[in-house]
Amino acid sequence: MMLLLLSPTTYASPESGTLPNVTFNVFHDFISNNFHDDIPLSTVLLIFFTLIENSDLLNLHARQKIKVFPGEKNTKATGWMKCLSRALYERILGQGTDAVEMLFTPSELLQFTDKETRITPLTIKLDELAVALNLIPKSKKAPKTKILPISQKEIQPVFVICPRSVVCEDITCGSRSLVQGTKP
Repeated sequence: MMLLLLSPTTYASPESGTLPNVTFNVFHDFISNNFHDDIPLSTVLLIFFTLIENSDLLNLHARQKIKVFPGEKNTKATGWMKCLSRALYERILGQGTDAVEMLFTPSELLQFTDKETRITPLTIKLDELAVALNLIPKSKKAPKTKILPISQKEIQPVFVICPRSVVCEDITCGSRSLVQGTKP
């Protein structure tokens, strides 16, 4: 089976979902309990955005992980989520071995020593994070609705137009700081 990686602008979806409605404490507790204490914010955000940007894969994973028909198996580590875990692992590995070790607690690093033994535990972490973020259902029943692509409209940054220079560059002002005087 061949997987084609597409950029988010490659296709358009007429509908979109909202960001997960979970508290920061739930997210923080999950990250603190499942990853290395020194995991950088950039890695945490990479994991978060990797999950919310792969709604189709999460739909496939959610359906496959729950047994509905005879012959199906319950599993947190579906092939879909393993594929995502492997891609994430490779991306972080490109930042260095220390970076990839941040995906695991110190006790897991002792237990899972090479890449191949680390993929399944990472897969289970991603599954559990997707459940904690309410991206996929935690119940033992098959999902009734598909996960829609997540709109990032709620977290678009606020921009302010301002000069790039931090000091006055006029010869008469002597490199003073730039001050903005505005009325309330």
